[in-house]
Amino acid sequence: MIYISEPVIDACGQYLGYVGGTIYPKEQNFISQLLSSQYGYQDNYMYVLDSQQRIIFHPDPSRIGDSAVGNTGLNTLMNEPYGNLRLVDTKGIDSLAGFSKISAPNWVVVSQQPTKQLLDQASNLLYKVILAMLFFYAFVFFVIWRFSYLIAQPLSDLADSASQLNQPDAKKNIRKIRPWYFEVAQFKKALLSSANHFEQRVEELNVIVKTDPLTGFYNRRGMQMYLESFEKQQTNFAILAIDIDHFKTINDHYGHAEDDRVLQHIARQIQEQCRDQDICCRIGGDEFIVLLPNASYSLAHKVASRILQNRTQDKIEGIGQVTVSIGIANWPTHHQSIDQTLQLADQLLYQAKADGRNCIR
Repeated sequence: MIYISEPVIDACGQYLGYVGGTIYPKEQNFISQLLSSQYGYQDNYMYVLDSQQRIIFHPDPSRIGDSAVGNTGLNTLMNEPYGNLRLVDTKGIDSLAGFSKISAPNWVVVSQQPTKQLLDQASNLLYKVILAMLFFYAFVFFVIWRFSYLIAQPLSDLADSASQLNQPDAKKNIRKIRPWYFEVAQFKKALLSSANHFEQRVEELNVIVKTDPLTGFYNRRGMQMYLESFEKQQTNFAILAIDIDHFKTINDHYGHAEDDRVLQHIARQIQEQCRDQDICCRIGGDEFIVLLPNASYSLAHKVASRILQNRTQDKIEGIGQVTVSIGIANWPTHHQSIDQTLQLADQLLYQAKADGRNCIR
């Protein structure tokens, strides 16, 4: 039994008596109402020591009244107002404890838990925290990787397209790229502009490489391109081999500037007498080739006749009448080889010159 008393003093300080009460620790009392009377989570429990180092409250009623002598932390528990420590209790159990002293009765309230259970709990908690952190960082890494991919992918696609501007479908590939932020949209716009400029410059270079700068007709390279296309597609065509009569005499009398004017004048009139689909070429100084796709021999002869008649009736200012001689051949009617057909047209041209010029053979 525990007996507690408190003196009663009046306002003048006179002792009037005392108020006392008894506590039966092994029965229900105010201490057991304030403190848990059951072992808690992971064997955590609370107990109370009096000033005589005796246990006056414990979840195990059989321990009430026992002496705490043998507890390795007893000296600290009795002499410090509050704190925490690691101790071995009277049953030899390694424990972690927190304590606080009630000054009036000089009691010590101790919250104690076996170290092993606590460390096991901490280890489990640590593993859970590590797993949670690993999952969190994996999720963050995935989000960052995905976001980085979404940022970098259109840039990578545009960079690949920039290295392939010479490909025929470069602009089509660039247009397929879908930018989703401003910088990529601007990059795409600039790249399309560069592709357009590049395509335009390539086209200009192709025209320069394949055309005669003086007359605007195709040169030998341009003519060869069409011949290969006709052969590949098996398109029959007629050939007009045209040569200006006595051109050297014009050069000797009037000089190179007038030569150029004559060539331009005759080239323009040859173009006027041909169909839109006919291919006009200048392959030498004063020699022209006209390719007439899907043209019969009779149609080719009509075109040649118009050119010849025009030259007979027309006079060039300052020079006079300038005639031409024309040879006609047809592929594959005259020969299976395009080169042989060209040679035949050339031979017929020279035959026209040998027959007096200003005629068709």
